[in-house]
Amino acid sequence: MAHKRHWLQDLRRVRGLTLEALARATDVSLKTVTRWESGVAEPRFNHRLALARLLGVEVLHRLYEDSLAAFEAENRQAS
Repeated sequence: MAHKRHWLQDLRRVRGLTLEALARATDVSLKTVTRWESGVAEPRFNHRLALARLLGVEVLHRLYEDSLAAFEAENRQAS
């Protein structure tokens, strides 16, 4: 299954940050950041807060959009 490129990659590049810098700033592995950016995984809440501060975005606007869509899809399947 192909995953869409994650918005995080675009935003990180615009801010001039490397994968390594983002991993260090959020206290996760490089592999974890790569999984976020490829859309394979989503950041946990505490990481979303750190990303929002680091990247200068609104937490409730950008960082929850993808999670809300996934949550809604899971609930539709469960019904």
